[in-house]
Amino acid sequence: MKSISGINWDLIDISGKRFYSIQASYSNWIAQEYLFRSSLREIIIQFINQFFQTLSDKEYLNYLKDDFSNYETFLDILSKKYEIGSLSYVDYLKFKFYKLELENAIKEAQLNYENDLRELSFLLGGGNYEPSIKNDTILESLEINELLKKAYENRSDLKAFKNTEYTPRFGIGLSFDLPFFDRKQGFINYYQAQIKQVEILMSKTIENCLVQ
Repeated sequence: MKSISGINWDLIDISGKRFYSIQASYSNWIAQEYLFRSSLREIIIQFINQFFQTLSDKEYLNYLKDDFSNYETFLDILSKKYEIGSLSYVDYLKFKFYKLELENAIKEAQLNYENDLRELSFLLGGGNYEPSIKNDTILESLEINELLKKAYENRSDLKAFKNTEYTPRFGIGLSFDLPFFDRKQGFINYYQAQIKQVEILMSKTIENCLVQ
């Protein structure tokens, strides 16, 4: 618009277009800010999930290796019993077959753990990382109610967890049907591995609640 009487009418916002343009730009900036925060939260949650998945698979792999060591001792005893004729060849082969199953389980668990490590390394931008918990009794020192209180401050929908108490021996974990060197000791080791996985899953849940 031309200048009339020395007034540049282009600089005068008669229709309010400039105001609405500023409002639109501000709204777009807010939307981009929320998008950035949402993406960042998703990345953090993905990392937490991957970290605890890797840690869980690591504990399960260690459990299988320990059980394999016990089972080899068991087979040595069975071998002597077979040599002196107190164990049939068919029964001895059955126990050796269980050993092969355990070896295959270890190979599969090792492969899963290695895949977890590669995924964790990718999320961290490269390098070699192996997850660990410095304090194995970390959950014993956690104040669950205090953590839930903090979660409530960030997420109102978490109030449903108000009366939830953590019971570490509640059955969550992986199962693998294999014989053990000592049945009682084997069951103890098995449930110890289950408890360890529950602790890891509980830690993961707490981290997710605090992040979200």
